[in-house]
Amino acid sequence: NLGTLDELTVPFNDRVNYFGDGVYEATFTRNHKVFALEEHIDRFFRSAAMVDIKIPMEKAEMAALIRDLVSRVDDPEQRVYFQITRGTQPRNHTYPEDMVGNFWVVLKPMAIKNIGMEVKAILREDIRFHQCHIKTLNLLPAVMYSQEAARAGVYEAILYRTPGQSGCGGELVGGMPTRVTECAHSNVHIINEKGEFQTAPLDNLILPGIARAHLITACRALGIPVNETPFTVDELMNAKEVLISSSSAPGLRCVEIDGKPLFKILYDGSQATPFFDNSMLRWVAVILFTFAIVLFLAGQRTLKVFAVVASTLTLLLVLAYLWGTQMNGSAELFSPIIYADGPVLSSLGSLLLINSYITLMITCLFLVRNRITAIARR
Repeated sequence: NLGTLDELTVPFNDRVNYFGDGVYEATFTRNHKVFALEEHIDRFFRSAAMVDIKIPMEKAEMAALIRDLVSRVDDPEQRVYFQITRGTQPRNHTYPEDMVGNFWVVLKPMAIKNIGMEVKAILREDIRFHQCHIKTLNLLPAVMYSQEAARAGVYEAILYRTPGQSGCGGELVGGMPTRVTECAHSNVHIINEKGEFQTAPLDNLILPGIARAHLITACRALGIPVNETPFTVDELMNAKEVLISSSSAPGLRCVEIDGKPLFKILYDGSQATPFFDNSMLRWVAVILFTFAIVLFLAGQRTLKVFAVVASTLTLLLVLAYLWGTQMNGSAELFSPIIYADGPVLSSLGSLLLINSYITLMITCLFLVRNRITAIARR
């Protein structure tokens, strides 16, 4: 049946009314294109299989149906929500083995969140059950955590577990004092002290987020190390960056938790090694030397001097680039946190070095342009 929310009805005896007996998925569209639809459908079928719900169609048929429904809505940006309940029967904890589920799709015009916005969060103990990898309709804990976050005037509630808490054995948290799991309705990740994108491992304590998987793929494509191991509340609070992700908000920067700003001092001179303690002086020396040899070329303007200066600048670029890569994690300029565009342009520092080299080489060519022109005319 097709219709508006006011026109459609739910069977009174649908098991969702009594038990929340079903699973669901939610994603968004842009220009009538559904974000990661096949991945969402794959997870939908996995969740249904884990709770023994029978879906009355194949994956390809479901994808075609959802795309057709999306195309019927005028607004190109929509929230796409679909769920399946176990079926309809008078209230009973048990169910017929051959029961087929009721499938719903709800579309609502809605823009995806601005991923440039910064958000705040609160910390709460994770007292949910141990099947968080199944996207079920039993969302009462998420509702209560989300309401707490709303009352606190923040975007999300970040959840953590402790060894032995709620039956959670120490082996599930890696023997750590606390383990950050996920949020009320999102995944949470950090950029750790090593400059790695660190996210909780895929187990029964977190939902395998679609946006999480896409962030991991993007990090690997950009040369950012990925670490899929548990992290603690202390590591969360001391991370270089905290990111919250979901299909409706693929990567939001969290800047405050429990009222504490998450601003990390990336360089502490009092604890630096002698090498990095003098790194600024070394960079100043490199810059002054570079200008000196360019000025020398400006005074001589011969092709022989140009060859020497060009070779020296190339050597300086290689050495400075290698030096910068060794500083990854120790200097924000050479960290992929600010900027990254592949394995070569892996940081803002590498971008500046390569652009500076190109500018200097063009300047040197300009200085000897008359010599080059004279040779070309012979």
